[in-house]
Amino acid sequence: MKTSIDVRTSRLRELFASGRDNYERKIKDRFPDISPVMDGSAPIAIFGAARLGRIFLDGLTNRGIRVVAFADNNPALWGTTISRVPVLSPEELRRDHASHPVLIASLLYETEIYDSLMAMRFPLIYPLSFLHHARPDVFPSAEYDDAFTSLFTRDNQARIIALAGEWVDEISFDTFIGLLKFRLTLEKKIIRDLRSPHAQYFEPGLISMGKDEVFLDCGAYTGDTVTQFVRETSGAFTKVYAFEPDRGTFLTLQSRVSALDPSRIVPLNLGICESSGTRGFDESGTIDTRMGDGEGAVCLPVVSIDDFMREREAATFIKMDIEGGEMGALTGARETILRQKPKLAVAVYHRACDLWQIPLFIKQLNSGYKLYLRHYTNEPVDTVCYAV
Repeated sequence: MKTSIDVRTSRLRELFASGRDNYERKIKDRFPDISPVMDGSAPIAIFGAARLGRIFLDGLTNRGIRVVAFADNNPALWGTTISRVPVLSPEELRRDHASHPVLIASLLYETEIYDSLMAMRFPLIYPLSFLHHARPDVFPSAEYDDAFTSLFTRDNQARIIALAGEWVDEISFDTFIGLLKFRLTLEKKIIRDLRSPHAQYFEPGLISMGKDEVFLDCGAYTGDTVTQFVRETSGAFTKVYAFEPDRGTFLTLQSRVSALDPSRIVPLNLGICESSGTRGFDESGTIDTRMGDGEGAVCLPVVSIDDFMREREAATFIKMDIEGGEMGALTGARETILRQKPKLAVAVYHRACDLWQIPLFIKQLNSGYKLYLRHYTNEPVDTVCYAV
């Protein structure tokens, strides 16, 4: 008789057995032919007039492909231009460019934009997920990098299968295999069906709060998670350390903390890494700022959790959402995790292999953890591994 682990393993093996070529064909059949976009035969419109849209514009114009319009849902951008390309409202886009290919340049609102364009009956809609799959050199997206190709190496498949029995509940395994299926098919309905209705990082039944919590918010952004933590604890906690490396965002965090509880919530303009020192940091003031040495990068002071906590209260809960730096941060928290075994809520979506490498690494650091997985949006972002 098969055990639940045997059943899970069989489901994963079946997923991989279909083969890369089969999945490639299905993806190609699901979306419009990309040739009119890349051969310059049709003028192009880009939906999304923020950073990613500008990157698309540069990639296309450098190849001699004409972009005739941007569109955006933000009324403040309507009537402006980007490199002489006008930014239109969705209604103006339909009026002036209904037959043109429309490229979606948004990660966080991809599904929302796609659904609205479908409702407006645009015939040629190219979502970011497909654009990146077809031409990652022109349409970059860190969260989609290697999301498909990484699933076809023997080492990664072995690690994925090894993780099958580590998920404590079926919701976690169903979320895990569902996210893998999405990467193989780009079917957004799969992700929509996985979405948890609860507060991210505070999943009921997984995360319980005592009265003496010491919470480390690594990647605190503007303080949204800190605010939720105060709400979840009803104000009964010992300390919060909120780490936000981006200087502009940190000012907002400071302001928010001062209105909450400045005596017990400590905002820190620091990055979290595997070791203390300095790192290059691509500072933009947006939600996806990250470590890097690109043009305009600043020198950022960073600290490891082990160094920071050595002379402080024992950590009881650590949340990490640091744009791909989670593995390094966990490495720098090895001693804390081994000795104190705090609750962990770690983002596992910034890099393709994080979905399986981070949970396996957590179990390697402390085998006493129980692992859970939950997903919180309609997009391939905000997937959290809980270790309790």
